[in-house]
Amino acid sequence: MVKISRKLKNKAIVSFYVDEECDLVFLKGSWNNWEKVPLKKRKDGTYYTKIGIPYGEWEFGYECNGKWIIEKDLEKKLSPFNSYNSVLKIRR
Repeated sequence: MVKISRKLKNKAIVSFYVDEECDLVFLKGSWNNWEKVPLKKRKDGTYYTKIGIPYGEWEFGYECNGKWIIEKDLEKKLSPFNSYNSVLKIRR
């Protein structure tokens, strides 16, 4: 699940939640050249992170124990690797 919680002058604060059985979860997106952002495991077993992302349209996904997963409720786009990425649209 993705939630835009606050909009600032040049970016929005976005929360990412993953409810998958994983040992490690990383967020990877086009806004930071697909660099891994680790998610923290919460007491309920879900994973979470909150980051600032510039306004625009971005592709992203999660790496869960080495497996690529996407948000099922968001638009998806075919990647150059013949898999799909989620599309995040952040508007002012």
